[in-house]
Amino acid sequence: MPRFAVVIAIVLVLTLAAGLAVVPTSLGDPHNNDFTAYWAAGWLNLQGRDPYAAANLLEVERSLGWRPSNPLMLWNPPWILGPLMLAAAVDFTLARNIWLVLQLALSLGSGIALWRYFRGPAQFEWVSLPLMLLFAPLFLSMKYGQIGPLCLVGLTGFLVFERRRNDLLAGAMLSLAAMKPHLVYMVWPAVLMWSVTGGRWKVPVGLVGAGLAFATAPMLTNVGVHGDFLRMTSDPPPPELAGLFITQQDSPTLGWQLRKWFAPGLFSLQYVPTILGMAWLAWYGWRHRRAWDWSQRLPILLLASLCTAAYGAWPADSLLLLPAVMAASASLARAGSRNLIVIASVVFLGLTLATFAIERQTTTEAYVWVRPAYFLAYVMLMRRTPWEPQSPHS
Repeated sequence: MPRFAVVIAIVLVLTLAAGLAVVPTSLGDPHNNDFTAYWAAGWLNLQGRDPYAAANLLEVERSLGWRPSNPLMLWNPPWILGPLMLAAAVDFTLARNIWLVLQLALSLGSGIALWRYFRGPAQFEWVSLPLMLLFAPLFLSMKYGQIGPLCLVGLTGFLVFERRRNDLLAGAMLSLAAMKPHLVYMVWPAVLMWSVTGGRWKVPVGLVGAGLAFATAPMLTNVGVHGDFLRMTSDPPPPELAGLFITQQDSPTLGWQLRKWFAPGLFSLQYVPTILGMAWLAWYGWRHRRAWDWSQRLPILLLASLCTAAYGAWPADSLLLLPAVMAASASLARAGSRNLIVIASVVFLGLTLATFAIERQTTTEAYVWVRPAYFLAYVMLMRRTPWEPQSPHS
């Protein structure tokens, strides 16, 4: 029999789907919506045209109703274009609505799977739903049509299949997180070292195999797409478009703060926290090399990666912190400490309200301090609740 949380999740997804079927244009506005750039890039690549060129994107986006004089740009690497071409194969409004429903379904499904993975008590599994619905990054990810839920599914699938020792599938699922590789950058070297030292070589095989499939798919219609991406990232933009490019965006990262205060014109300064993060990862990996359990390590690596990412890392991207949120919540539910539950709930709601308040501002720079708050809260909470070793096949 399906558990209560699964039934409610299905009802929520079907309700959203029914509402969009009745009023299809209610949430399909192309303005201030990243899905507009996703769809436009997918359409351009289907036509064999450069999906990273500002002029091309602006042409397609204007046909969708985009009014600003500058386009929304695509910053993701070419292997994201396979799913985007599927979206662009249908009408924009229909594609946007399908993706909205999938965003909710993938996120709720991942949340329930994570609750079970982290051994949350079955009688409290329903708690995973309000946690997800109150988790601000989920709302923001859906609002902007972000690709984060696909990355979240990849991380969740990796955890689930790794525990079952289905290593090829675990690696293949993890390739979905490479849609935004810079946000989970600590995971890649950690997986490589763990697979080598632990003899789990099928995980990187699955990761590379699926990654190559994703990277090859867009070349079927645009053989030069990887060159298009490299030109966009390496060539200096024209002065009138410079503000569009990632090098000039005031992303809520520690690197941007360093650059803002010490050398505004030096983009490479944004990589200083990432370099320090890699040094920390080397220490952390060596310290835990004999007891590397992904149920313990992945939440920490995701928190650390997002705290020290060089660019991007917008509030919506913090959806990738859901494994840490579910790990802490499941641990709290097992411990059953009323005082800790009250404190954790207040902190969680405070971070949710802070996220929404910051997102309403003209810049989200202040969000740079929210992720370290998640990190600190997670570490302090996990030190006060018992951890249960995770066994395979459970």
